[in-house]
Amino acid sequence: MTNHGRFMSDASTDVLMVSFNRAEYTARALHALLERSDDSMRVWLWHNGEDEATLEVVKRYRPWLYRFRHSRENVKLRNPTNWMFENARGRFLSKVDDDCIVPEDWGHQLRAAHDVEPRFGVLGCWRFQPEDFFPDLASAKIIKFAGGWQLLVNMWVEGSGFLMKRRCMEELGALREGQSFTQYCIDIGRRGWINGRIGNPTAFTAISLRPGGLSSRNASPV
Repeated sequence: MTNHGRFMSDASTDVLMVSFNRAEYTARALHALLERSDDSMRVWLWHNGEDEATLEVVKRYRPWLYRFRHSRENVKLRNPTNWMFENARGRFLSKVDDDCIVPEDWGHQLRAAHDVEPRFGVLGCWRFQPEDFFPDLASAKIIKFAGGWQLLVNMWVEGSGFLMKRRCMEELGALREGQSFTQYCIDIGRRGWINGRIGNPTAFTAISLRPGGLSSRNASPV
């Protein structure tokens, strides 16, 4: 594992992980994120709470983190997300959950799609179980763009494994009190940006470590 772009002033992508009290999940998810971050990515981590086992995991990876912040209170997700949104300088902003394994080359793939299509706002990896994808039903929402990219267009994507143009945040500002990431994405879409999930759902999936994964039966907005 190298420092990659986490200490580069010209890195294009800032990625946040928020950890809490799941040491085993955090160890696997954070290791995968750092291993699969390329030289243009900086990883930020905010830890909520005082769980000693999870803090030990975070300390182990501290040298490879661009920024770290520890809140003794569990302030959940909005404050950490806004901390990164408001202080990051990259062209792209992202968040990966502490129970999510991002796919190989995920950052490069999402950036490449963004660079081809200036109208893309928030692009996400696929986050659901294979049985939740019905090609016949999805075909009406799959649009082909320049460069051969296919997008399953949707007003919102999940709050993990996404890549958002910084310009979207500059237009909307930070997350408001009580506003979910789902609602935030919808507001971005209402401004004319195109949101959705790229690629083949069976080949570009961010894996959830939770039992049963993330399916349409238990999905919830971040």
